[in-house]
Amino acid sequence: KFFKPQDGKESLIRILTFDHKVTKEDVAAGYWTKEFLGKTVTEIDRPAIRHFNVDPSGKPVPSTPEIMAEYKRLKNSSDDGDREKADQMKPNKVWFINVVDVNRADDGILQYAAGSSVYNKILTLVQDYGEEIMGTEGRDIVIRFDKSKKGGDMYSVLPRKEGKSEDLPSKLQDDAVDFYSPEGAAEIGLAPTGNGGG
Repeated sequence: KFFKPQDGKESLIRILTFDHKVTKEDVAAGYWTKEFLGKTVTEIDRPAIRHFNVDPSGKPVPSTPEIMAEYKRLKNSSDDGDREKADQMKPNKVWFINVVDVNRADDGILQYAAGSSVYNKILTLVQDYGEEIMGTEGRDIVIRFDKSKKGGDMYSVLPRKEGKSEDLPSKLQDDAVDFYSPEGAAEIGLAPTGNGGG
């Protein structure tokens, strides 16, 4: 269910939004202010903080106060081994986005945990093109990933040439995950509110 760009290859994705009805728990967690309580909002993403090298399986885990406390303890230790462990488990911020891999549209909706460098480039495109670039009738986004480069240069993010993007099945929009709902949060390994948020 997850999307990950392949090194040295171009990926074509389409971004789908999701609707969420704001609850008291959302307001208490600081996701929205009380003016939004009970209203349905349309979102592109959900931010989350995760840690690697905490779970024996090697999978990332959502940040918790306990994990952050352990990270800070190791980071501030005088022991080189502890500081090395802290570096391996440092907090990593991502934004979960509903995407369709255009070349594998039959796979349906995929969740993309986008790091800050690629997310900011995607967000710039969304701001530049607005709703025209999102949805099943939107425009494809071309992501090229090159891990031999450093920082923000690892990703190039561009809109596909005009007229090249084809409409996707409209039913895909119905499958977009509400990452703030209890079910949607569980699907990406996060608590519904509070822990693991941005």
